[in-house]
Amino acid sequence: MSEEFSVDELLNPVIIYIHREYFFHYTFSNSTDAFIENILKNHSTDFKNYFSRHKDDLEKQDNIFNQLSFVWSFLVENKRYMEGCDFWRYILSIVNEWEKENHSRVHKGSIYYWWGGTELLQGNIDAGYLLINQAVEEDAITHKIKNPDTPAFKTLTLRFDDSNQYWYPIVIEYGKYLQQRLLNYSTDPTYNLDWLIKKFLIKPEYLELSVLLSKTTASLYILDNAYLPPLNSIYTSQNLISVIQQLILIVDNFYKITHSIHNDMDFDKICKSYIKDVSGKNDGQMQPEFSYVCECSNRDLSNTLESIILNKFVFTNGLSISKDEKYVYLLYKLRNYSAHDITKSDLVIKYDQQIKQAAFNLLFGFIKIYSK
Repeated sequence: MSEEFSVDELLNPVIIYIHREYFFHYTFSNSTDAFIENILKNHSTDFKNYFSRHKDDLEKQDNIFNQLSFVWSFLVENKRYMEGCDFWRYILSIVNEWEKENHSRVHKGSIYYWWGGTELLQGNIDAGYLLINQAVEEDAITHKIKNPDTPAFKTLTLRFDDSNQYWYPIVIEYGKYLQQRLLNYSTDPTYNLDWLIKKFLIKPEYLELSVLLSKTTASLYILDNAYLPPLNSIYTSQNLISVIQQLILIVDNFYKITHSIHNDMDFDKICKSYIKDVSGKNDGQMQPEFSYVCECSNRDLSNTLESIILNKFVFTNGLSISKDEKYVYLLYKLRNYSAHDITKSDLVIKYDQQIKQAAFNLLFGFIKIYSK
């Protein structure tokens, strides 16, 4: 028996048969749906019997997915991503049936991980991250560790420094996107991906925020690399605003974690605190300026935001907003820009790249000052 197909004596012939049938009859001439219907379904009982024979051996159970992955690998290599997702969806249905029938568990981490990455290849960010997150949950149960150092966990938290993960090429693409945002933030080489990993991504206390940053980065990467024509609808701006709000949420919660704040705290107070910390201003200096920005925004929000973006906003004392303060005021007021009137979209569309960068700059600024 070839080591290539090493499951157990009873299932090995089935795997070999499935392999031959697929590559002789179903690679190009027929759809994956037909392969599932005509071949896999006829052997679902063989798979279930295999799980029963190895009921307490999670490694053996997981090995069957490795042996079946040749179908999925072929589909992914040929960019037939939807069919690749359908393949794992069907395999998971067999596993779920067996678990229900036997009141037992199969380790499904590989299924969720490979399926999730395939969704990411299609640009289905929500589905991809939900599935990879579920893979991490599976790994945590199997290894009895909350945050296991598995490929799924590395992908989920954007570990650019570790290639021991199947979806490393995707992580690298997202990493390049973040690296460019860091370069736009500062020309100081200190602020690079290694800095972001050490100061934020691998710190246990920021884990949930790291995952959210990972997903948000993926969403913005897709938006910026979709090769779409210029779009100017209300929904275009709302799409961008919803993603930017996620970055603001990260900033909000990051501040609360670093300052051990366990109750609710208004975002304006967080912004004021950061302005004082980054500028060295006291309340007497900061508060009148903060109030003036709010007054101008109440009179003409769009014009105020545009003047901040273009570095033209001037306080009553003739001073301009500093670079670090600019991002605070812009994102603070932007939170309300479309919250009450979704028809306000022109500004967001016109300055979409500046707004995206401002959101990243605000996060990087908070990490720079507050991460230990």
